[in-house]
Amino acid sequence: MSQKSIAIFTWGLDGGAFTNLPVALTKGFWNLGVRDLYVLYLSKGPTEDITFPEGVKLVPLGVERSMASPIALSRFLKTAKPDVLIAMPTIICIPAIIGWLLALERQTKFVIYQGDTLTSDIAIDHKHNLRMQIMPWLARILYPTANGLTTVSQGVLDILKQDRIPIPRNRVAVIPNPVDIGNFVMHSQAEPEHPWLQHKDTPVIISLGRLAKRKNYPLLLQAIAKVRNQFKVKLIILGEGPERKNLEEIIAKLSLQEDVSLPGHVANPWSHIAKADVFVMSSLDEAFCLALVEAMACGVPVISTDAIGGGPRSILEDGKYGNLVPRDDVQALESAIHKVLTSESWRSHLIDVSKQRCQAFEPEAIAKQWLSFLQQV
Repeated sequence: MSQKSIAIFTWGLDGGAFTNLPVALTKGFWNLGVRDLYVLYLSKGPTEDITFPEGVKLVPLGVERSMASPIALSRFLKTAKPDVLIAMPTIICIPAIIGWLLALERQTKFVIYQGDTLTSDIAIDHKHNLRMQIMPWLARILYPTANGLTTVSQGVLDILKQDRIPIPRNRVAVIPNPVDIGNFVMHSQAEPEHPWLQHKDTPVIISLGRLAKRKNYPLLLQAIAKVRNQFKVKLIILGEGPERKNLEEIIAKLSLQEDVSLPGHVANPWSHIAKADVFVMSSLDEAFCLALVEAMACGVPVISTDAIGGGPRSILEDGKYGNLVPRDDVQALESAIHKVLTSESWRSHLIDVSKQRCQAFEPEAIAKQWLSFLQQV
């Protein structure tokens, strides 16, 4: 089918990775000539610094929770009748399927975006959340009704199959997340707020992500303690979340209070990343890992654990574009950090190849993959 109109249903437009996805994807579609574009969201946003292509139509559904959205979504589909509805991120997919089914508009093709590992993510961070626990069961019932499904990595697709979640045969594709490289590079030129980066007198390691179990920050803290035994370093972890207290206790136990900073959310994380000496992602589970690509775009050498879901492995192509270490090996992580900080030739190599790799995630490149796939559903 030829797509005349595409609607993207997302959580909110008030910032963060969830917002970056539809912004980048609509930019890619727009640059390829798709002019009838909608972005549907619950009720939050957009903020002033979020810029969609001028012709994209933003449609607030006026509800606070995703499970309250199906009726409002079905009304939109009956009125606008887009050719394609894409739901992203994963947490919005179940309500989106229900709304699409209620609309009875079969001329609108529905495509699931699977941006996380679902069962693995739930087991790590949401094992006591009943709503999250029932999502795999609902997925087994509702996913087969969709016209197509995309996953952000082969690892995610493999896990879906392993967990017996039905995949529409011949209507599935592995398509990475789009990343608006130019936007991040522009923001990276600003002066960082953190004093360790404003007046840097020692190597600074940086990480970005929610303070949650799946990010596995205790592994990174243990590695930093080992590196610090050899020479002076500092670590900044940007983000906020439920694991803050636990991480602060580990920092104290390892006597890292003077060398580790948890500043919480910052308005411009890219200005901080760009001034750091190395970016480290220590996650247990990463379906994609947007922050890894952002760091590469900012010209910073990267290190990542080989997380469940295969996102970092896919981005780094098995270690070709950055250091990839086992997700439970403190010594391997410490060695990788040490090598990046002490070998100028290795640092320069990683910076050069990382910038080349980022081109694969540009909005137009990813939008081309989407349009090719949408022709099949």
